Amino acid sequence: MNVVILAGGYGTRLHEKTHKIPKPMVNIGRKPMLLHIVDYFLKFNCRKFIVCSGYKSNYITNYLEKNYKKKDKRTFIYKNAEIKVINTGVKTNTGGRIYEVREYLEDEFFITYGDGLSNVNLDLVKKVNRKYNKALTLSAGHPSSRFGLIDVKNGMVTDFKEKPNLKEWINIGYMFGNLQLLDYLKKEDILEVDTMNRLINDNQLSAHKHSGEFFPVDNMRDLREVNKIYQEKKAFWV
Repeated sequence: MNVVILAGGYGTRLHEKTHKIPKPMVNIGRKPMLLHIVDYFLKFNCRKFIVCSGYKSNYITNYLEKNYKKKDKRTFIYKNAEIKVINTGVKTNTGGRIYEVREYLEDEFFITYGDGLSNVNLDLVKKVNRKYNKALTLSAGHPSSRFGLIDVKNGMVTDFKEKPNLKEWINIGYMFGNLQLLDYLKKEDILEVDTMNRLINDNQLSAHKHSGEFFPVDNMRDLREVNKIYQEKKAFWV
């Protein structure tokens, strides 16, 4: 089963690292985040990965070529899986990146982002998609507040919560879909805006509510925190 990893953006908020390397290739421990994500999907017996690269695509290809066996010009053998790197363009939007790799997709496939770690039960995501027979199912999680929240009463602080999870739901990636999705994709699409709105209008987008962990690596503070989690052997995605 294919896993499409969106890994082509500039990663501008992580500029301290991404001025040299693409964001999914920043290290957590001694391994690129991209391979942490691949390892997680391997736990669910996914064996074929399509990396939709763009910004500094050659860095990803060169890294894999240096460290792993090469099957063909674009495909590398990693553990018991294949990783195919397709340069989908530097300025291409997320939906457009999936559109560019449509010829490689099988009947069903996962899609996720190259900068988000989670312990989503992928079997449940797949189950929701098949139950409702929709073109795409996303995983929905609760975002963490970037700030500590306080309650104030009569000028006094009555409660303080350090970066709690908020009650709203957000798309955290770890999506599962089928070839119906291609009917809703256009080359210039932003997946989260253009494509998903078409899916919603046709009642073709379902969601798996994930109450577990999710950690997006968006900036240097996030990168330091996720490395601390990993170093303290608290990595929820391992």
